[in-house]
Amino acid sequence: MTIREIEARSGLTRANIRFYEAEGLLSPRRLANGYRDYSDGDLAALKKIRLLRQLRLSIDDIRALQNGDHTLSDTLRRCLDDLGRAQGELQKASDICRAMMRDGATYQTLDADRYLRGSGEARQPQPSLGLQFDVPRACPHPWRRFLARWLDLALYGLLWSTVNTLVFRVNPALRSAAGTLFDGFAAMLIMLFAEPLFLYFLGYTPGKFLFGLRVTDRGRKLSYFDALCRTGSVIASGEGFFIPIYQWVRNYKCYKKCRAGETLPWEEDYEYELTDTAWWRIPAFASACAACAGVAFCIVLAGDMPQNRGVLTAAEFAENYNDYAAYLGTRPVLSLSADGTWSERNDTGVIHTGALDRAPALAFTETDGVLTGVQLEYTHAGQPFLAAASYQSDMLLAAMSFVCAQPGVGLFDQVPRQLAERLSGLSPFSGWCFEMAGVELCCTAEASGYLEPVEPVPAVLAPDPDASPSGQSLHLTFTMTRIN
Repeated sequence: MTIREIEARSGLTRANIRFYEAEGLLSPRRLANGYRDYSDGDLAALKKIRLLRQLRLSIDDIRALQNGDHTLSDTLRRCLDDLGRAQGELQKASDICRAMMRDGATYQTLDADRYLRGSGEARQPQPSLGLQFDVPRACPHPWRRFLARWLDLALYGLLWSTVNTLVFRVNPALRSAAGTLFDGFAAMLIMLFAEPLFLYFLGYTPGKFLFGLRVTDRGRKLSYFDALCRTGSVIASGEGFFIPIYQWVRNYKCYKKCRAGETLPWEEDYEYELTDTAWWRIPAFASACAACAGVAFCIVLAGDMPQNRGVLTAAEFAENYNDYAAYLGTRPVLSLSADGTWSERNDTGVIHTGALDRAPALAFTETDGVLTGVQLEYTHAGQPFLAAASYQSDMLLAAMSFVCAQPGVGLFDQVPRQLAERLSGLSPFSGWCFEMAGVELCCTAEASGYLEPVEPVPAVLAPDPDASPSGQSLHLTFTMTRIN
């Protein structure tokens, strides 16, 4: 029979039944799916335990009776002696209470010595042990448990973010709401399979370890299947399948139940223990949070670095350019080949008329197969307005693909950010040069039929009203050259 059935037929709570099982007084059979199957013999044993506990027999006495170490008659005789002594102590306590009430004693004027002498023994009567004490000790520390789980979820999220950013090349800064929701579900799947492994091998997760929490099955580590079922229950009942808003509702309801000392759904079959509340666990948690933030920052920096680094070939530069274009979302419709020619990507599902006509002409300078220079050249005629942003995005992609890949450029140098800031502050319609990471970057522009650019950073090249459209032309060249 199931736990629900034996709970109803024995008159004992599920927590009581699990406690007696943990104490070795009950050994139900395990089915192939990991669930317990209780027999009629288990039901009879539970009823005996219930009766004997109501007679105030201890767990050790019942265990000795089951093992045949003691006889029932001898055990009951000792039980009667204990009950007689307890009854005498209770009678003495009752007499003292009546005497104190007759004397009109108050807490402020209470003469404790007088009544202690009158009691004959300075020993308090022992309270009776009812069935309500025969349950595993609860772990009502909701904030410790919540923060432990939050840290575990942060680790699972970091793992997915690493794969998503460095393997699938998904830019976290450009993630949509649907993408963020998908990331949450991906972290949930990692949790579903990673957490059972932690519980199976260690008995705790990283977050639980920091807060002194441990999950066991009658003092033993959980099997992988049991840990998997437990984690599934946590995801469903505790985290609401990571569905926004509903997840917060589930968190709050579980917090209230935990604070009230109630057993949460995933704790019904297993023991959740708090080993200690050592002071160092709180600063350790703070340090772990800081480490997670540091790793997340490093993931962002690593995502901004090119795939190919060091001494480049033209093919590797093209790979860097195409990767940056997709990662930054600036020119995802065109693809660059190793010989400097452009082609339309066929995986975007969108047709951009004239995209190839607006692409720059590329020229590579190579020495012994090593790329030492890159040139982007634009030639436009008869276009009334020219926006600086379209040229700046191409320059930035090319600069990041070449400059950030140079030997000596480290993860924490933040060269991609410096390039973006520098190029965004320079107009492609004005001549300029600067050096960064051993590369000289220069831009020259020759325009006719347009008004003079307005400094300091002209964003648009506007047509001269006195010039004819056929006289409007722009020739712009952007070059990058290794200087060491």
